[in-house]
Amino acid sequence: ANRAQERQLDEALLTAARAEARLLGSQSDEARALSNRPGPAANQVGPLQTYAAVVDERGQRLAQRPTMRARPLPTAPRASSVFDAWLDGAHLRCVWLAVPGRAGARLFFAVPRADIDDDAAILFRAMALAFIVALGWAALVTTGIVRVFTEEQRRIVAVARRVAAGDLSARISSR
Repeated sequence: ANRAQERQLDEALLTAARAEARLLGSQSDEARALSNRPGPAANQVGPLQTYAAVVDERGQRLAQRPTMRARPLPTAPRASSVFDAWLDGAHLRCVWLAVPGRAGARLFFAVPRADIDDDAAILFRAMALAFIVALGWAALVTTGIVRVFTEEQRRIVAVARRVAAGDLSARISSR
């Protein structure tokens, strides 16, 4: 389920980032502003907060959203591949894209992956609880089975102890 959610988030992220890059590429050189469009809605919660910045070929910021003020930009493992990064304690799903029509300009676009991380934590806790319950149940069943199969041996041990204590009339009774 987590991989499917991540794929859904990646698709929404890439769609929104590509639309933003196209919009930036269609603007004049003076108007290097990011749009105020809401972030992608990758689930039923609604639009996600976006982190975005445009940089030139030297890495100088040309424009940025308020969420990116004074935040360092992570480096991408590969161009246009989606990756995870941490920015000031926020776990983000990110992508770098070239801005069409602007030589050397690149768009950094990211959204929080908190919903996916929360779902994964809930799933982990549920699976851990299920494992503990299954382990306890298996221990109880095993104990019960061992008791049933070793009842004869326990009766023999009890008679042997009585004989060792001096009761020579002790006998193993058959059921």
